[in-house]
Amino acid sequence: MPPVDTSAAKLPKASQHVLREWQNRIAAEYYSAALTADLLHNLIVLGVSPDTLADCQRIVSDELNHAEISREVALAAGATSAALALDGSRMSLAPGPLLERTLFHVSEFFCCGETVARPLFRAMLTNAQHPIAQTTIEVIVKDEARHSSFGWQLLDELLERVDEPLRLSLCERIPSHIERMRNMYGENPAVAPHSITPADLKWGLLERESYTKITEQCIVKTLLPNYAKRGLL
Repeated sequence: MPPVDTSAAKLPKASQHVLREWQNRIAAEYYSAALTADLLHNLIVLGVSPDTLADCQRIVSDELNHAEISREVALAAGATSAALALDGSRMSLAPGPLLERTLFHVSEFFCCGETVARPLFRAMLTNAQHPIAQTTIEVIVKDEARHSSFGWQLLDELLERVDEPLRLSLCERIPSHIERMRNMYGENPAVAPHSITPADLKWGLLERESYTKITEQCIVKTLLPNYAKRGLL
């Protein structure tokens, strides 16, 4: 991403809310990169199509790039260059049989997580006025559409391999995958309990109420229909 000149931006100094939000995003992107790299390993072992492997590998690169450009926003917001403390236990897929853990991860992380992320980041982009935040979110919004599509296509590819017991097990898991989206984004733990300010919004933040509303709309209009048409609900 080309450097962004923020010297002309007449915007208030970033608050601690802004700093904390963008630092959380850096960590989240690193976790996403690690999980997708682990997924790539599983897909290689499973022998999925070469195109799917190439798409997954590209997403690993996307997530690493998202972490780096988010770091630039955090630095512009006043962060130091100190390394983040990341939890290695969050960088691998859950244990279990290979196909099962891969299938469950694709449903929860890509079909649910990446799909819900799309409208959330679009709303953040609407708010963003600080040039570096705006440019960064534009990159993420563009990539998230492809990541979500990858998830649903990969789910279809994996479903061709599952037997009926595993398919039923996935059906039983999907409500918890969707509920996790409500818990993550509806409550938005990255934002302080009280309302953020209009100045915070200009750095690409969202009010808690927006997280809740957008997440629920995506669940009803996108997640539930997509699962239903695959006979999983």
